[in-house]
Amino acid sequence: MSDTESKTGLMTDQETISELLSKVERLELQLHNTRRPALPDVEKYDGKSAFQLKSFMAELKNKHAQDGEVLGGDKGFVHYAYSRLTGKARNRVSPYIETYLTMKDGKKALKAFYTLLEDTFSDPSAVRRAIQRATTLSMGQRAVSDYIAEAELIFLEANGSSWPDNVKISYVEQGLSAELADRMVSTKEYTSFVEYKKDLLMLGASLAARRNRGSGNRPQPPRPSTWSRNDKSHTRGAGDQTRSASSSSSSQKRARWVPKEEIDKRHQEGRCHRCGASGHKSAQCPYLPARPPAGSSRPVRKVEEVSPELDESSDEEDTPSEN
Repeated sequence: MSDTESKTGLMTDQETISELLSKVERLELQLHNTRRPALPDVEKYDGKSAFQLKSFMAELKNKHAQDGEVLGGDKGFVHYAYSRLTGKARNRVSPYIETYLTMKDGKKALKAFYTLLEDTFSDPSAVRRAIQRATTLSMGQRAVSDYIAEAELIFLEANGSSWPDNVKISYVEQGLSAELADRMVSTKEYTSFVEYKKDLLMLGASLAARRNRGSGNRPQPPRPSTWSRNDKSHTRGAGDQTRSASSSSSSQKRARWVPKEEIDKRHQEGRCHRCGASGHKSAQCPYLPARPPAGSSRPVRKVEEVSPELDESSDEEDTPSEN
């Protein structure tokens, strides 16, 4: 075979390889373009509810983690996130969207867009209001399951996921009927909110079934709750009034917020988790539950004394103004 024929054959082989590689690239591109998102579209957000913003942001971030590449990467996902806005939300964000879509760094663009949503639609006073509502929790005549659901929603709104379990238990305890509170405190001293909630739900269902049997009625499922986050009309029942009357002498006093280490120490020493005094448990404590300090990251001084630790400033905060 001559040199010319060898070169011709080699060029033909190279062209064949190049053509095959081009076909592979085209097939890969087609495969990428035909991939379908794993998750359904995020429900659109209209900007009317600051509370719904939390779930909207959580769904967006989950969608980005699962389908971000399919939707065009970080910058493509900015466009997708904008498409999930409607009404008031879309109108308020529209003037800024072009800026984020033209940014070279898609990751920074997406982060900036998330920040814009949070700064525009979040409610800075929502946490403070939720903490105030936690201090006035009351079960009333509702089913235990409805009461627990309300409490957990308030904890969520108050960013209380990092609160010690003892604090959550204390808030729930204060609104229980006298019968439920007495039975729960006689069971054991709880340190886990999950365990406390489980036992409270079981006890509530058992008492409800017993009352139904005693009245000759077949047990009926609890009526659907009509409670909403903005409903502040629930009042204490007769059992709650009995409990509040017994502690009227110190109803204006509030226990001081202390670190988790101090609460653990009180538990080990058999003292009240709420106020730190000996001689009673937290469900029987005559003082109001402690309030988390504003900006809960601030250090709290550890208190060693056994006597009650009270927030003296609550006299002015909890006493109605005469004006």
